[in-house]
Amino acid sequence: MQESSVYRSIWREAEEERNRAIAINLLRRGVAIDIIAPSVGLSIGKFNNFSSN
Repeated sequence: MQESSVYRSIWREAEEERNRAIAINLLRRGVAIDIIAPSVGLSIGKFNNFSSN
């Protein structure tokens, strides 16, 4: 049981990292934030915090 929760946690982190990489690539290509944010599962506010780092 504990292994499956660890697996889910690792999977979630990997998924979030992939989404951040996709968001960065789209931003570099000039795609608007209001298109990128919901496409990768971020609110625009969270995306703005993320993109300023």
